[in-house]
Amino acid sequence: NMVLTSAGRLGINESAPDYRLDVNGSFGFTPGSSVTPVDNGDVVIEATDNTTLTFKLKGSDGTVRSGTVTLS
Repeated sequence: NMVLTSAGRLGINESAPDYRLDVNGSFGFTPGSSVTPVDNGDVVIEATDNTTLTFKLKGSDGTVRSGTVTLS
């Protein structure tokens, strides 16, 4: 069940999306490999190995900052 509003919002299992992409339920995605955020405000999530996710954010000052989450 998908809906695309005239405001350009896409709802998946959501009939009245509040955001540009509004998903009601579980979803999956494939992280890119070694991707750097391009524009200020961009966020990139990548699987850097079997147990580590790396989050990168390009701030409004143009600096890319990152943090990792280790999974068990």
